Amino acid sequence: MGAGAHAVDVTDAAAMARIVAEIDGSPHPLGGVVHGAMVLDDARFTTLTAERMMSVLAPKMTGGQILDALTREHDLDFFIAYTSAAALINNPNQAPYLAANLALEGTVRERHRAGLPALAMAWGGIDDVGYVHRTRQETDREFLTRGLELLGVKEALAELDRAMARPEVPVVNAAHLDAGEVQLVVHTLAAPRTAHLAPPREDMEASDQLRAALAAPGADAVRVVEDTLAGVLAEVLQTTPDRVDRTRRIDQIGLDSLMGADFSSALNRRFGCQIAVVEVLGTPSLTALAHRVLTRLGHSAGGADAVPPESPAAAPGTPAEPVTAGDRR
Repeated sequence: MGAGAHAVDVTDAAAMARIVAEIDGSPHPLGGVVHGAMVLDDARFTTLTAERMMSVLAPKMTGGQILDALTREHDLDFFIAYTSAAALINNPNQAPYLAANLALEGTVRERHRAGLPALAMAWGGIDDVGYVHRTRQETDREFLTRGLELLGVKEALAELDRAMARPEVPVVNAAHLDAGEVQLVVHTLAAPRTAHLAPPREDMEASDQLRAALAAPGADAVRVVEDTLAGVLAEVLQTTPDRVDRTRRIDQIGLDSLMGADFSSALNRRFGCQIAVVEVLGTPSLTALAHRVLTRLGHSAGGADAVPPESPAAAPGTPAEPVTAGDRR
């Protein structure tokens, strides 16, 4: 099968029409559309001119509308628009970019209502290729390390496969997102549209207290984390921390599968790291789980706190699911 490439402005309707007509006249009909055009011009809204705003809006918004109009009568297998998870959390200094993504998602939703192939993939940052990988801007580094970790290409493609298998969902977010952490940088995440994504305020306050305790001079990191784990586990078991046996395997101290899921979810919120339920339940003791949490946090226990060997009876841990994909209907 032959393949060709064309350099064309996606906002030029006449030029795009010629390309589509050329494909229609070839032996290989147009099978699908992937719209990935993007322009960035980050700045405070009050400093933007109309021309700067349109330079960001047009590639996504106008380009998407042109591609939609030109292919409506085609029997497409897919129509995929790449949008951004930034539209969900409102990145600072990106008003035109956010508007462009939301407008493009609007085009996708309208296609979906019309019964046409339609999928908007709202990506987080991609690690291996793309704009974030190429630039690694210093101004973005804090944001990327405060709740938005980068996706690998394999993870992203796996999420795309799953989204394409669910045609009833027109907009899918695929990003490593810790809403509690992101809220520290993007305060508008507390708005009603996204407030449900963030952990309860008491969890955020407890996380702040935990960070302060770990940062204190001479702190016994393992003891601090183990005490926190005992408190969280006691809440799940509806008992007191002093009655939690810290030496037994986690799955042998009265947790059923649902309580195990609650415990895993609670500690993920409290510590800000992802540890799968199976991995949590297979840990031989709270002390071992404390070491595992510290490892995930990149905190070295050191010295006398060296990680104890795990019991041979302990069930092997499984990696946490790396991608949080939320559907936006």
